[in-house]
Amino acid sequence: MKRVQLPVIQPSRRAFIFGAAATALAACGNAVDVSDADAALDAASNDTTSRPDAASHPDSTSQPDVASLPDAVSNGTCPAGVVPIGRPDSFALTTPRLVVGNLFVVRDAMGFYALSSLCTHNGCDVSPTANGFRCPCHSATFDRNGAVTGGPAPQPLPHYAMCVLADGQLGVDTLATVAADVRLAP
Repeated sequence: MKRVQLPVIQPSRRAFIFGAAATALAACGNAVDVSDADAALDAASNDTTSRPDAASHPDSTSQPDVASLPDAVSNGTCPAGVVPIGRPDSFALTTPRLVVGNLFVVRDAMGFYALSSLCTHNGCDVSPTANGFRCPCHSATFDRNGAVTGGPAPQPLPHYAMCVLADGQLGVDTLATVAADVRLAP
């Protein structure tokens, strides 16, 4: 199975420390789900605004064309290594749910979508509001689909590919970003 080759982006300091701490706790035998740390690290590594070299990296903010995604991602079947997030019927319509690490999953009339919970300004965790999301650090606001509606955030919240696992659970592929209008059919 061919995977989408995304640009290599250095994680933010916060994401690196979080991942290192989770790995250290897991190595000590504490009950830590390292996949949560991996998902958080993957989501946080897309925050290009906290790195001074982000503007000089030509691919650091671009997302691959959805048409170029492999069939395993675009048709809803899961590649190896996706993050399971729950059964489809456990997601209420239009209610964002924070799942593993730093991901929100939302179900709308068109289907399911996953987006980062990290503000594209400084990487703070955004919170759901009646109309979308708000960052508590500098008051950036986003609509329900992650588009910037106010504040200092330079880019929308990134979306990730979703799929259905063999056991019927939904999965999120944090290695594959998709366009904001891509949905996994209910």
